[in-house]
Amino acid sequence: MSLPMDDIKVLDLSRTLPGPYCTWVLGDMGADIIRVEDPKQIEKHEQMQFQGRLDEIQRKKIRAQEFLLRNRKSLLLDLRRPEARRIILDLVKEQDVLVEDFRPGVMEKMDLDYETIRKINPRIVYCSISMSGQDGPYRGIPGHDPVALALSGLLSLIGGDQLSKLRNIPIGDITTGLNAVIGILLALRARDKDGQGQHVDIGMIDCTMGFALSAFQRYFRTGAVPGFSDSAGIHQWRTKDGKYICTTNMEPKHWERFCEAVGRPDFIPHQYDPSKQEEMIKAVQEIFLTKTRDEWFDTLRKADTQVAPVYSFDEVPDDPHIHHRKMILDVDHPEYGKIRQLGIPIKLSRTPGQIRKSAPIPGENTTEILDSLGYTKEQIQEWVEGGVTG
Repeated sequence: MSLPMDDIKVLDLSRTLPGPYCTWVLGDMGADIIRVEDPKQIEKHEQMQFQGRLDEIQRKKIRAQEFLLRNRKSLLLDLRRPEARRIILDLVKEQDVLVEDFRPGVMEKMDLDYETIRKINPRIVYCSISMSGQDGPYRGIPGHDPVALALSGLLSLIGGDQLSKLRNIPIGDITTGLNAVIGILLALRARDKDGQGQHVDIGMIDCTMGFALSAFQRYFRTGAVPGFSDSAGIHQWRTKDGKYICTTNMEPKHWERFCEAVGRPDFIPHQYDPSKQEEMIKAVQEIFLTKTRDEWFDTLRKADTQVAPVYSFDEVPDDPHIHHRKMILDVDHPEYGKIRQLGIPIKLSRTPGQIRKSAPIPGENTTEILDSLGYTKEQIQEWVEGGVTG
């Protein structure tokens, strides 16, 4: 079966989450992806995550479970070496897309910047992902997800005391990765018209500002700085069994049904009354303590309100809707049997994405890729022994 991106070749030089997330989406939709990996970076990552206590079998199994790196080939290259640059320049001749997430200026120092690459391949779509974008006063600043959230104003909406928890919900990383996908697809569409590639400049600060568009819209319209507000319409309630349930009944019709379902129709006229919110929250919370989370979920769903159980991660795979939508899958692996994978979020009716292969072990395809470029076995072996590749 033909896949939407199966005629697109992608060279992935990215290291941090936004880049691999971007190529994860493209790979699931059929793109032929070569991921360039630095052997020294892999060693540092393993040391940091596992204190280097992994044998070869454990290392391979853990890598196979990294669903973010599925559907691609792995090429080990030390990009600090001039021989590695030569290999990259040979590779880009046949690539449609290049994705990189180094600090602005680093690719230029390696003579692998867009202006250099487009002289070799004017059709290439060259996507640069960075914290600040490729220009501006903050060009080149380092940082991870929370830095972008702070600069975009989004962190002030979440709450500074929540900073330590943001490692588990990388809002900036994911929205940046998605914007990179969109930018690449738009550039490929433009290339269909005129045959020319272009530079796609994706800055994490820009993308997180886009994520906060509703808050900015309210601020531009009213001049009021968005802050924290507790509302009975949008709330997380503790239930009899110590679990939680979330309700988001913003629309009047849903608020009315909610009030009827919890036995407090007298609250219906006070949905937007700020002076009544504390009273309503306290009263409704007491009501929610009379039933379990799942009992309330059943009751409020039947009443056609906006409601969801607050799941812990071990509960998500058992949810019938998650199962039906194939968002958690057990995929057969030739060595390790069933390996659990996150499913494909984008559902296409005619050309759906596929999990064609699990993540390769680092360098699994190095010889195959270098051989396809016409390098001799002796040359490849020399580079392996010299630490250029592996």
